[in-house]
Amino acid sequence: FPEPSTIMFISAGIGIAPMVPLLKHAVEKFSTESPKPVLYWVHGNQTPETLPKQLHAEAMKLLSEYQAVGGQTFTLMQYSKGMNKPEGKTVPNKRVEKGRITDEVLENLFREKQINRKPVRSHFYVCGPKGFNHKLCNTVFKSYPNVFTETFGPSNVYSRSRKGSAV
Repeated sequence: FPEPSTIMFISAGIGIAPMVPLLKHAVEKFSTESPKPVLYWVHGNQTPETLPKQLHAEAMKLLSEYQAVGGQTFTLMQYSKGMNKPEGKTVPNKRVEKGRITDEVLENLFREKQINRKPVRSHFYVCGPKGFNHKLCNTVFKSYPNVFTETFGPSNVYSRSRKGSAV
């Protein structure tokens, strides 16, 4: 399989915890390669105050390191309530918005960023509560084979992938 052109990490709440090591692996693996895949970091949380700050800071540091070696990144933070920052605040590679991560939010991001829709060139990692993962896997990611999920709470890991390396 060809190396991915897009890697998107999508998490909700404490689902950020397993995503940081995955992001670290991707940054380490692709920092010395060319072309480099674009890394997308999409995280949803109730409020900025309840955001797992140490994990978030580590993810932002890794994305900065990737940018420093010529990698492209984009971060979308969604806060479902209590957002103190102005909605829609945009800088070139980061956006903060109010609301939940939904299939509509992701579809809009795909269109806006012209994300490569070729299944083997895009890898998606999703970690959140069961309902979050289930909804995304049965809507926006229904036709994608390279979707890897981990559900926190009382359920099993779900993965839908072609044979081969995940990253």
